[in-house]
Amino acid sequence: MRRAPTPEELQGELKDLSGTLLIDEAARQAAGSDFGNIVHRLPKAVLKPDAPLDILKMVEFANQRGIQVAMRGQGH
Repeated sequence: MRRAPTPEELQGELKDLSGTLLIDEAARQAAGSDFGNIVHRLPKAVLKPDAPLDILKMVEFANQRGIQVAMRGQGH
């Protein structure tokens, strides 16, 4: 079983995104809760895409490494 990459490793490997890959604690905490604050899971990173290609790159990257991806729209 492969070890999960650290947030810093993710940021280092995903340099060619046009959007922003946030790895700071505050951004990760903010994205880790659902709309009703019932579920909380701290993500390794948060992608703020600038283009659909950013999403494609992130999903392909995650699939190659067995990393789960959760989409979030408006916190729902």
